[in-house]
This record gives sequence, structure tokens and C-alpha cells, in this order.
Amino acid sequence: MPEISDDLKGKYQFDFTKLHQGIPVRDHNYQVDIDKQTGKVVAFSLSASSEKAELPDSQNIVTKEQALSAFSNHKPLKLKYIWPSYIDQQAPAPLLVYAWDHLNEFGYVDALTGKQPIDQEDE
Repeated sequence: MPEISDDLKGKYQFDFTKLHQGIPVRDHNYQVDIDKQTGKVVAFSLSASSEKAELPDSQNIVTKEQALSAFSNHKPLKLKYIWPSYIDQQAPAPLLVYAWDHLNEFGYVDALTGKQPIDQEDE
């Protein structure tokens, strides 16, 4: 990849995510930017849900293998080309991969039940 874009050259960027029972909570993120020359904080952002929600307990969940089996049985892999990018910079060439097609679909398995949400087409 070419050198990082100009807006990140003069600073270090740190991202933090809140953990609950050792699991990242995706809607609670913090970002701090530090100026490389002065060491001072030049930016801070907080992304957190305003509503307090009780998070599910992760003690009685299905195994990762059970979730993968449920997911792959419902969503078979498809051969496709992807073109990776990082910070608005595209890789020099596409990759040929096996991946799930996430267009208009839910891409997860409920860790408590081991089931995948029902697609609109399946109803």
C-alpha cells in the first residue's frame, strides 16, 4: 500500500472499545489523536449509545463451532473477487476469495440461541 494519507501523517490515532465480560460492545467507541511532534491530544471522539441497555450474559452461549455450523448451513460460501482497501487506499489488485454474500442479509448467528435471523425471503 502507498504511504498513509496526509491527514494521519502528523498524528497517532488510538481507538478504544468498551468491553463487557471481555467482549467488545460495538456502540461504545472512543478515539484519541495525539500530535506526533508535541505529544498533545489534538482530537477526541466518543461514540456511545445514549440509552442504557442491559447486555446479555455471555456465560450460557453456543460454541463458536456451533455458530459457524449454523451460519454456514444457512449461508453457503460463494466465490467472489474483493478489492481490499485501508484508509481510503485500494490494494494493488483484487483477491479471489470464498465469502458469504452479505447483500441485504443479516450476517450473524445469535450467540444465545445458535440461530440465524430469518431472511425476509424465508418468511
